[in-house]
Amino acid sequence: LPHREGYGDVTAQLELQCLMGLQTWNSIRALDFIQSLKDVDPSRIGVTGASGGGTQTFMLCAVDDRPTAAFPAVMVSTNMQGGCVCENACYLRNGINNVALAALFAPKPLAMSGADDWTIDIETSGLPELKQVYSLYSAASQVNARCFPQFGHNYNQVSREMTYDFLNEALNLGLTSPIKQTDFEPLTREELTVFDDEHPLPDDALAVADLRDLMAKESHATMASVIESLDGGGSAYRDIVGTAARVMLDAGVPAADEVEADIQSEVAWEGYELIKAYVRRPDSGDCLPTVGLHHLNKATDQVILWIHPEGKSSLAGTDGVRPEVLELLDAGYAVVAPDVFLTGEYLTDGRSDRLAVHANFPAYTYCYNRPVLSQRVRDILSVIGVLQTLDEVGDIHLVGLEEAGPWAALAGAIAGDAVASTTADLGHFSFADITEVSDPMLLPGAMKYGDLDGLVALAAPGTLRLYGSSADEIAITTRAYGASGGLSTSEESLTPAMVVEIFAGGE
Repeated sequence: LPHREGYGDVTAQLELQCLMGLQTWNSIRALDFIQSLKDVDPSRIGVTGASGGGTQTFMLCAVDDRPTAAFPAVMVSTNMQGGCVCENACYLRNGINNVALAALFAPKPLAMSGADDWTIDIETSGLPELKQVYSLYSAASQVNARCFPQFGHNYNQVSREMTYDFLNEALNLGLTSPIKQTDFEPLTREELTVFDDEHPLPDDALAVADLRDLMAKESHATMASVIESLDGGGSAYRDIVGTAARVMLDAGVPAADEVEADIQSEVAWEGYELIKAYVRRPDSGDCLPTVGLHHLNKATDQVILWIHPEGKSSLAGTDGVRPEVLELLDAGYAVVAPDVFLTGEYLTDGRSDRLAVHANFPAYTYCYNRPVLSQRVRDILSVIGVLQTLDEVGDIHLVGLEEAGPWAALAGAIAGDAVASTTADLGHFSFADITEVSDPMLLPGAMKYGDLDGLVALAAPGTLRLYGSSADEIAITTRAYGASGGLSTSEESLTPAMVVEIFAGGE
């Protein structure tokens, strides 16, 4: 496998295929092999590596319970998190860093070394936070770090000798400390080579393209069995696909203390009222320009959350508020429309609706930043969260029009019973049709978990109306609903007039 090639295209992102994932899988399999050896004590296994090997050390120890002690050298830091393609994966560090990943090993023995590189501050920035986590287990003494700033990025003698003493104690080896390294003769290139004439490359070894095809085939076979579980009630489906959706999209509707409405103005005219506000998430700095409309004399507690690619401006017609919205207001509904991420006011001053994505390796971007689609879903959930805090709001009906239909459908699937219904135009969209890594609809992992259909199926058993979708395009969703009656579908495109018919026409 070429180390920096083969996993930077759209398909790899949609299937969540990456070199870091492959390396972590290899680490797990290597641990399987080591534990199979009769002269290995499976209760005393240490893991160590430097730089990218340090990344693999804390990644293996984060996902596998078997290691006893870990020493990731010159990699755990609050500064740079990993510069190689093998150290970055989509979603891995959204809002966290390597210190948090290393902390997943608590309360087992953990030590780290730093050098004159991005780890130079480990003793004062990183170690204190790790000790704080370890103290939750009354194990603060089990984690330690030391920096050797006189040396550059390395795993040289002083840091190796630190490792020896750490493993001697952590694995109860019984050696005399301090352990000093003696001279050794490096192996030759020939001695280090794995495959040679006597030990040839196996006949079934795969090139990158074939390996990726096999990985996708196995992943899809697993997903097929998960889909079959829908016939048994769907709990396994929600556990697996629901967990993936909360990582890929958002954790869910925010609690009342996590979101707030900052009212900017209230204007009344001819029996109606328009409210301008910012919906904010103080912890992250998210801020959504939002408008709400209601009839002053006919208002009920029913709210239509109107999601449109043009944002709140889509409520306007040629002479003020568009007629369909006025019909909804006259029927007693309040209508709320936000400018979700990179729509409406976000696009002033020539700003694009596309995120600047690393062209050769998109995980450099998506490791640390939410995809545009994820942020839009998160914004919709933020508005739902704010509406839930208002005493005058009862049922929330989520509506997604035009290109925003999939955004709303995904948000509704995450929101669960926080919304009374979701009505969305899917526009016959499939993630498989995406060809550019900068496409604002790119959602890494979407094809691994059943495309748009597989994710929208999480809305079951809530009331769901899907437009712009054929039977084949929503087969998983249809299976999730079974005979419950909560799902209605149409191949027609959803229009504002149809929204009026659904809500004000008594459907």
